[in-house]
Amino acid sequence: MNIRQFLIVLVGLWFLSSLAGAITQQPNQDVFVLTLKYDRGNIYMQSLILTKSFFYPPVNQPREGYNLSLVAFDGITLYSQNFNFPLEVHTAPDPNWFDERGNQIYFPGRNETTIIKESANVELILPYYENAQRIVIKDKNNIEVFSYIVNQNSHSETFISNEAVSKEEVNDSKGNLEDIKKAFYWLLGSLTVLVIIILIILKIKSRLSTK
Repeated sequence: MNIRQFLIVLVGLWFLSSLAGAITQQPNQDVFVLTLKYDRGNIYMQSLILTKSFFYPPVNQPREGYNLSLVAFDGITLYSQNFNFPLEVHTAPDPNWFDERGNQIYFPGRNETTIIKESANVELILPYYENAQRIVIKDKNNIEVFSYIVNQNSHSETFISNEAVSKEEVNDSKGNLEDIKKAFYWLLGSLTVLVIIILIILKIKSRLSTK
C-alpha cells in the first residue's frame, strides 16, 4: 500500500468515525423538563416541557429534602428522585476574620456565613413514560405538597399546558441549532486532527525520500 492509498483509507475511516460520532451525540430520548419555584414554603410549577434530550439519573441526591415521583395510572412509581431548592447562599469572608498576614483568627458560625433565601427555582430533567399519570412531590415528612397531572387519560397523549407547549416549540428549535453546532464542532475537530496526521506522514515520507 503506497502513501496515496493509505491517505484514502485514512480519510474514509475519519469520515465514518466522525459521522458515527455526530449521530450518537444527537439526543433521541423523550424527557420532561420541569421547572419549579419555591416561595415561602409553597411550591409552584413554572413550566413543564416535553422535549428530546439526554437523561442521566442524578448521582448526588440529598438524603433530606423533597422527593419527586412519576406515578402511573395503576399507582406504581415509575421514577423517583430527591432534590432540594438552592435556598442557601454563602457570603464572602469578612476581612476582619484574618490578621495582617492573612491567617484566619476568627471562625464564624454557620449563621454568620449563610443566608437563607425565601424563594428559589430548580430545574429537573425526568424520563418520559407513556403511562405516567402525574407528578407527585413530598416533603421530608412524607407529606404531599405538590401534584400535577401530566396525562389525563391512559389512552391519550401526554397533556401539557398551552404555555408549556409554546415553550417546547421554542426549545426544540433552539435544541436543533445546538445539535447542528455540536455536530459541526465535532467534524471540525476531527478534520483538524486528520490534517495534522497527514502533515506528519508527509513530513516523515519527505525525510525518508531524502535519505
